[in-house]
Formats: sequence, C-alpha cells, structure tokens
Amino acid sequence: MTLCLAAGALAVSLGASEITLAWRHSVQQTLWEEVWRAGPDGVTLVEARIQGSGAGMEAPPEARLVDG
Repeated sequence: MTLCLAAGALAVSLGASEITLAWRHSVQQTLWEEVWRAGPDGVTLVEARIQGSGAGMEAPPEARLVDG
C-alpha cells in the first residue's frame, strides 16, 4: 500500500506505506510528531510523540511517557 498526498488538483504518490508528520507549535515551539501507516482499512495513526503540552496541543488521556 502506498500513501498519496493531495492538495487541490495536485496528487503526489509518496512511494511509502508509512510517513511521519512533524511540526512545532507556533508560539510555544513544542515539537509534535505523528506516524501514519497505510493499510487495507485506510490511513491509521500509529504513534504520536510530543515534547510537552501546549495551547491546543494536549496529549490524550491514554498517553504515556516512554524513555524520558
């Protein structure tokens, strides 16, 4: 399974079944990363990594700290 990104009329095949999206909070500069995987049921969030919570970026209740 291959992931594709689409924006407007443009679609790009990434040639991968898993991607990591990363960004920083615009004010607090907190790093947030998400790993997404394509499978038979569509695209699924596999893992999320955050440096800490920020305005509008709270970790879900089931989140846990792993390796510091």
